[in-house]
Amino acid sequence: MFTLLDRGTPIAVGRVLPYPSRLSPLVDLSRVAGAYGADSEIGRVACVASSDVPQSALLLLTLGSQWLLEHTRLRRYVAYCHPRLLRLYAKLGAVPGQAIRVPERADPYCIISGTYQDAACLGLRRLGAS
Repeated sequence: MFTLLDRGTPIAVGRVLPYPSRLSPLVDLSRVAGAYGADSEIGRVACVASSDVPQSALLLLTLGSQWLLEHTRLRRYVAYCHPRLLRLYAKLGAVPGQAIRVPERADPYCIISGTYQDAACLGLRRLGAS
């Protein structure tokens, strides 16, 4: 679990799980998710409404990707996301895949995949950092 703080107050959170795992919601939602070659799954990315949501999510995913590259062997992710988040993930190099239905959600979601290396590099560039 990653948490982004602003002066000690949580403003964004996200979760990374090994993939596949018994905790992975994506295993039950899509039989082809394994075709993406991922070793992890990103999920539960959320930001508080009072924050700059796109910037907070971008910062969380960028810094989280850097941390994972430095401290784990995880390199490729898969996730399912709401259509509103596709542009954010695309900025980090994610590739859209299969559309899926998530129980109790009205909108179709999309499976995405990418590498933490791309997310860290592209995210830092978008944030104006090196």
